[in-house]
Amino acid sequence: MKKISFFLLLLLSIISCRSIDSNANNYQADFQRESDENTFLFTLNYPYSVEKPVIKVVIGNQELFFMCDTAQSNSTLFKSGLEKLFGTLDSFYMTMKDQYIDYKKSKGVSLSGESIKTISRNMEKELQDGSVVFTYTLIFTIAGDDIPCPFSIIPSVSPTDKLIDGIIGQDFYSQFKSVLFDYNQRIIAFNVPPITDTSIPMQRDIFGIYRIQFLLNGQNEVGLIDTGSNVFVIRSDFPAPPQNMSEQEQVNLVFNNQPRKTLPKLLSFQEISIGNVTFHDIEGRLGSDRSLKMNVQARNLLSTVNTLGYPFFQGKAIQLDYENSVFRIQ
Repeated sequence: MKKISFFLLLLLSIISCRSIDSNANNYQADFQRESDENTFLFTLNYPYSVEKPVIKVVIGNQELFFMCDTAQSNSTLFKSGLEKLFGTLDSFYMTMKDQYIDYKKSKGVSLSGESIKTISRNMEKELQDGSVVFTYTLIFTIAGDDIPCPFSIIPSVSPTDKLIDGIIGQDFYSQFKSVLFDYNQRIIAFNVPPITDTSIPMQRDIFGIYRIQFLLNGQNEVGLIDTGSNVFVIRSDFPAPPQNMSEQEQVNLVFNNQPRKTLPKLLSFQEISIGNVTFHDIEGRLGSDRSLKMNVQARNLLSTVNTLGYPFFQGKAIQLDYENSVFRIQ
């Protein structure tokens, strides 16, 4: 089960003019505000990633932009991030060449006599399909502590958020007692006190993603806590009753199924409640809606589970409390 989370990139966005809006050129202003060592500043206006929290990390003279996605278990570094860190993809492959040759040798495959070009091409292919996993670790200093963030490397452009350099996922956040996303102040804060007395139990699923219960028009539903989604995605099998699947059934569904796609259709829901916070007239799309861009595994997963993202988090603060396994929103 080790590589499940590596393949499951829940990158959800609607293919429309919402991908870039008039505020997208102002994202740098969000990073000119004051902050402290316990917080990250984020923007919601980064091009192609609008309404998703994106942070800026400065390494040497390079600015790297990472989308913060609570519905991705492993952090990921994409092509543009590699090029900023190594200069070119070829430079990256040269840096990793000996490590790759040793790895293949340990698997009984000799690359002696192969050209650098062939080795690089093979390395790129195997990084893409996940048969080889390299990591690049960044160290974030937060409140005096050094916190590692290991990025799995995918040497291509993000399939949905085209200009981001990488994604920070649950392998980073879950190292803390709690993580707060404040959509008003546009900050991420770590290990801060509870933001409200109302707590909702959250459960880590087999894919390393956290789920909570909520009410949709009075019906009990389960949703992924997904800061990387700017749309409310409803499970494809709605309005049938939610399925209670075992972990093995979930794995089989995600990795051994060909998902169906349906015509784009906007659905409207009169009332949705997350804990004691109620929302009215919320619009969303089925996970099978072909206007939603995501990979096969994500679409399979969203056939039986919903996502809770920006439509619910805008103007609010959310807190994932890993120490007590609860979620808070206010």
